[in-house]
Amino acid sequence: MLTLSSPLNGQTQVLQPRVVQISFESIPTQTANGATALGPTPLLVLHGDQKLSGREVIWAITDEPERTIRLLRPSGRIMLRVQFGDLVDDNEHPFC
Repeated sequence: MLTLSSPLNGQTQVLQPRVVQISFESIPTQTANGATALGPTPLLVLHGDQKLSGREVIWAITDEPERTIRLLRPSGRIMLRVQFGDLVDDNEHPFC
């Protein structure tokens, strides 16, 4: 959950723009001799439901839990992206 500095306007709450994106970038693995494996690593997109309400942006994962945990086991980074430009407050100001 994210808490915004001011309430969202009614139209934004009705439209519910999809503003949250969460992904996982794995860290390259090391081979048996300690060398780092070369090549690109996959970027996994986590799927979820989002709700905009008042001052809150709520996001909950919908992917199958056991499979998701298995995919996130290697070390890596979780990236959270929120497109604040699509959110407008009660005074018609965007959150950017």
